Amino acid sequence: MKKGINWKAIFTVFIGVIMVGSTIGFLVGPFGFGSGVSGTSIKVNGHKLDVVPGGFETKVGKAIIAFTYSPSAANRTIIPSEAIDKIKGAGFIYMASDPNSSSAQDIALTQFQLSEMLNNEFNVKSQVAFTKPFRQFPVVTCLNASPLVPVMIFEDANQTNATYENNCLVLQAENSAAYNELRDRLVYGLFGILT
Repeated sequence: MKKGINWKAIFTVFIGVIMVGSTIGFLVGPFGFGSGVSGTSIKVNGHKLDVVPGGFETKVGKAIIAFTYSPSAANRTIIPSEAIDKIKGAGFIYMASDPNSSSAQDIALTQFQLSEMLNNEFNVKSQVAFTKPFRQFPVVTCLNASPLVPVMIFEDANQTNATYENNCLVLQAENSAAYNELRDRLVYGLFGILT
C-alpha cells in the first residue's frame, strides 16, 4: 500500500517553527542587537529604567527595583509629594484596608511589597491593619494618623485615585489590577523617578 505525504504533520511542524522563531526574534531583536523586549530602556528624571519581560527595572544603590507599569501609565494617578515625603521620613506606618474587600489578595500583595521595600530601602517599619475588626489585627483608620505615624488606607472605589490629608494617604482602586498601578506610582515617587 502506498502512503501519501502527511501534510497535516508537515504543516504543524512548519507553524511550530514559525512561532518559536518569531518569539526568539522578538526577545533578541534583529541580528541579536537586543532591540527586542529586553535591551531597551527609557530615561525619566535622570533615572534609567530597563524594559524587561513583565515591566521595568531600575537600579537604586545596590537594589534593583521592579515595576509593572511604565512611569507614564503609573502617573495617571497623582500622589502628593507631601504624602511621599511623610512616608519616607516616618519610622513606622500603618497600612490598612477593609477585611471584606473583594480585592483582599491584591491589597495584601501590594502591602507586602511596599512593606519590604520601605523597610529595606528607607528603614520604615510597617504594620498591616484593618479598618474594621478582623481577628487579632489592629483597627486603624485615618483618625489614627499622626505626624509620627502616618496611615495608608487601601480602598476599593469606582475610580483609581489618591488623596492625602492629615497624615493619611488613601489609595483607591477601581479594580484589582489598579493596586499594582498605585504601588508603582508610590514607589516611583519614593525614589524620585516621578515627582
